[in-house]
Amino acid sequence: MPDSSAGDTGSFDVERCHRLDEFESAAAAVLPASTYDYIAGGAGDESSVRRNREALDRLLFVPRVLRAVDTIDTTRTVLGMELSMPLFVAPTAVQRAVHPDGELATAAAATAARLPMVLSMNSSVSVEDVAAYGGAVLMQLYVSKDRGHTQFIVERAIAAGARGLVLTVDQAGLAVRPRELRRPLQLPDGVEFVHLPSDPASRGVDGDLTWDDVDWLRGISSVPVVLKGILHPDDARIAVDHEVDAIVVSNHGGRQLESSVSAYDVVRRIADEVGDRTDLIVDGGIRSGTDMLKSLMLGADATMIGRPISWALAAAGDRGVRRVFDILRDDFESAMRLCGFASIDQIGPDALFPETD
Repeated sequence: MPDSSAGDTGSFDVERCHRLDEFESAAAAVLPASTYDYIAGGAGDESSVRRNREALDRLLFVPRVLRAVDTIDTTRTVLGMELSMPLFVAPTAVQRAVHPDGELATAAAATAARLPMVLSMNSSVSVEDVAAYGGAVLMQLYVSKDRGHTQFIVERAIAAGARGLVLTVDQAGLAVRPRELRRPLQLPDGVEFVHLPSDPASRGVDGDLTWDDVDWLRGISSVPVVLKGILHPDDARIAVDHEVDAIVVSNHGGRQLESSVSAYDVVRRIADEVGDRTDLIVDGGIRSGTDMLKSLMLGADATMIGRPISWALAAAGDRGVRRVFDILRDDFESAMRLCGFASIDQIGPDALFPETD
């Protein structure tokens, strides 16, 4: 089991934390500057990072009343998994750079919360060790030119019990991230990317991926295949034509393309394009249960959260991550009740302003 005290700030009381940005402040106080910048930074002038929040903040509730909401059911089934609330842990890299327990602490917290965790290809803990907690784990993939290594990781993940494969498709090349250029990430001694090829020349993401590679991945997989990083409705339609099991509508947390739209600008159009033929997940900038509710009202089936996991992990290990989930659950349940929704299947756009047709 992870040691919840290892690497903590000591004075940070998670029970007194009621907003996720409080974890970022605590993390900034203890992390090396290069590590903080690696997590917080984005592409170019970071306008795409800001746009995620701006798009969510523009959306307002028009609550319904007298709707019998004393009991709230936040559960939802996505990819055949029952989630305690419509939330996935997004793939975030090399978590042992922010806390000695790294991905093990996140896995412990996610398992306790009955939430699925997407393990990064750039993890600092093996998929076998993470899956040993018994929770729902999906394996995120970057495909290198060494297809043999990619297949090796797929086989390892499935053998370990992974519930799905999440192929990130929006990284045909690395973006220019000024913060990382000014202060490159320095990994602590003994911390490494455990799933990458041993040959450094094979570690880059293959920029020549096509839809044929999606078919190849589906052909070697016995678990659901998810595509992460789709923003164009036409690409969503093509993805469904290639029989993917879910789509993550995402601009990579603003880390890839400067001046990119956010997921919340386009998810309604994508939902209209694909209908009920696949599950839709959105990510980027989620910081509250109200953000989660807005996402579902736009047409998503679930959300993902990334950076706040790293902040909470740095601040208080698995205790911090557990508190993130508690805050989100309480806020999501409250927002549902005050908007007049007693269960997930009642959520729709009628209580959202401006209208999203």
